[in-house]
Amino acid sequence: METLNKLFATLLLIATSISVNAQEYKVYTSLEDALANKDKVYKLDLRSNQLSSLPESIGNLTNLKMLRFDFNRLT
Repeated sequence: METLNKLFATLLLIATSISVNAQEYKVYTSLEDALANKDKVYKLDLRSNQLSSLPESIGNLTNLKMLRFDFNRLT
């Protein structure tokens, strides 16, 4: 039984690791979706959204590593 528990714990750890790594590859294209999942957002692509300024709420995305915002109306 102890071996089975160790196996289960190992599989759970692997599954959790895969899930976290998968999130790092997901690219969010909606600020609303990103803010709803703010701890899971690593990449945000806001290109071509007619933005005239960057929303301050982007600062709430604590794990953000990549932000694309070209082709907007930023000055």
